[in-house]
Amino acid sequence: MTVARVFKRCDCGDWEGCPHLVISAVLAEAVRDKKLAESPCTGIQLPGVVIGADFIIPTHAQIEAIAAGLPPDWAATVWLMHGCGLRIGEALAVNLRCRVNRDKTLRVKEQVNPAAQLKPLKFRREGEFRDIPLPQYVSEAIDKHVAGYGVTPDGYLFQGRKHKLVIRRSYQQDFQRAAAKAGLPPEFIPPHCVTSTLSLTRFDGHPPSGVLPRKDVRSWRARGRSPGGAVRSLLSSRRRSSSCASAGTGRQGRSRGTST
Repeated sequence: MTVARVFKRCDCGDWEGCPHLVISAVLAEAVRDKKLAESPCTGIQLPGVVIGADFIIPTHAQIEAIAAGLPPDWAATVWLMHGCGLRIGEALAVNLRCRVNRDKTLRVKEQVNPAAQLKPLKFRREGEFRDIPLPQYVSEAIDKHVAGYGVTPDGYLFQGRKHKLVIRRSYQQDFQRAAAKAGLPPEFIPPHCVTSTLSLTRFDGHPPSGVLPRKDVRSWRARGRSPGGAVRSLLSSRRRSSSCASAGTGRQGRSRGTST
């Protein structure tokens, strides 16, 4: 069996260890038959294996139930994650100033870390940002939140209980309870299954639901991506294409002050 066939038939998610196991066994047999003095596979260090799990996608009704199950002044975070693909910390750091381009764009510039402190975006330096098309229903959710619960003195939407901003662990615990009440199974990955996955409905009009096949998750992980990161990457490319098509022009890049 060739290495290429081993890769093709490998269905365990370990694209390094599986071929190594086969090749190592073949060479070990050659050593036993005295065809080789020593196996060249001896001592090879393999990377750790990330075990993929089913990526459960909630229905739109379950998303609404999760939002309803959160504390009312935190409920809008669900629509920010659902409609704009924000990570937890990014959603908790949304400020009134994030809405730009006549409220049609959300400019994400920072995130709340686990200690409820503001930090630069993941993989970006301070001052860098990411521009995301802002769906009308998300903008309306922001307006409803501001009218009902206000903002911090410096404009942040979501206020903590003991700190100015929300402690992420507290938010995740409330999210898990809301997800359980919505009927989602224990293997649901809160709130990453909400983040950007259902945003795909804005492009094809058909909300996905159910379980994303384990094989797909493994293929993402084998390329160094989590399910959320893979979906965010897909959405980012689609949004850029949509934005450029409507505006007739646009710049892409990851440099300071550019949108991606």
